[in-house]
Amino acid sequence: MLLSEKIAIIPIGISCIHAFQLRRARVDLEKYFACQFQETSSFFRWVYQDPRFISDIFKHNVSLNNDINMDDLFLNTDRKGHYAIPYLRKTKTWFMHDGINDYDNINKDEINYSLLKVCEKYNYLLSKMRGLYELEKRIFLFGNSDLGPRGWYLYRSGLVEWSFRKEDLERICHSINSIYTNGENIFVFVTNKINAINNLDCCRMYIMDDFSGFFDNNQKWDEIFFNLNNISRNKIINLNKNNDEFIKFINSGRVYTVRSKEINIDNNKVFRNNDMFNIDCDNGIVIWGPYITLSSGFYEAEIYFDKDTLYGDATFEVTASHGDICIIASKIDSDRINSDGTVKVRFVVGEYYHYVETRLAVNGPFKASLGRISIKKMT
Repeated sequence: MLLSEKIAIIPIGISCIHAFQLRRARVDLEKYFACQFQETSSFFRWVYQDPRFISDIFKHNVSLNNDINMDDLFLNTDRKGHYAIPYLRKTKTWFMHDGINDYDNINKDEINYSLLKVCEKYNYLLSKMRGLYELEKRIFLFGNSDLGPRGWYLYRSGLVEWSFRKEDLERICHSINSIYTNGENIFVFVTNKINAINNLDCCRMYIMDDFSGFFDNNQKWDEIFFNLNNISRNKIINLNKNNDEFIKFINSGRVYTVRSKEINIDNNKVFRNNDMFNIDCDNGIVIWGPYITLSSGFYEAEIYFDKDTLYGDATFEVTASHGDICIIASKIDSDRINSDGTVKVRFVVGEYYHYVETRLAVNGPFKASLGRISIKKMT
């Protein structure tokens, strides 16, 4: 976190990306806030924190002064027993930077010593969080702008969540406000387009494009930091600004490729290869996603194939509410595909549709290489 005599900017999960961005922008932030910041570690700097339980950390460990004990820690080992990650089961807090190497070949005393050091380190960092009470202003920077953790074993195996729900954010803000009653608390939610939330008023929301890594999309981060000193805690102001950002986002065209994690595939029937989805199957819904929200308006969904690879026929569908609502469907075969390899469907949305996805459904022998899927609002 960045700390001055009167202000603290505190990164809060879910991974270390926000702390890295704060570190990069420290000099600029000193100009914007007209003060000198000290860069210092904080509790969430070194952990992967499941967003559902961030509020519990503040309530149980910060507010009630409960330290972490060795009995609270569990270990998750890799399949070969080379590396073990300590974690808190109740709050799904994973101490990613404090794993135990060569776990299977060290004795119990060495393991206990490692766990003791984890307790000491993070109890010290919790004490720093408790020490923020007297400051005039605290800015809490939380979110999941980094897509990287979605590829981690912990996420893929269902041990942690990546997405924030609206109620998660409301609980976090409420818990922090209940603890830090002195001065001003400002909340900033930096997320990815997959997790954009409508009608959010407890914090200021910024929506990132698809990026994975420590220093991606610096232009957007620089915009956030430039405005950080002007963000309000007024719920009406936050609601209006967030809805403007949300509408701007969902009205922009979105293109999904073989690298887009929002697009799901049946791994037995579809293979990601270079820049294409290679499909070879006889039946089933083989590609689906991205589960987005669309406001009212006129839209076009497009799917692109390598024409020379197309064999058989399938159905291109646009659905909402996890497939419960079929918005439009179009058959795909060699006679219906455009000369540029695209199939397009256009449709009207009368009200907000949530969990909108495109589906490719096969009923009979079908082979094709699919390059991209896009959804855009027509002007």
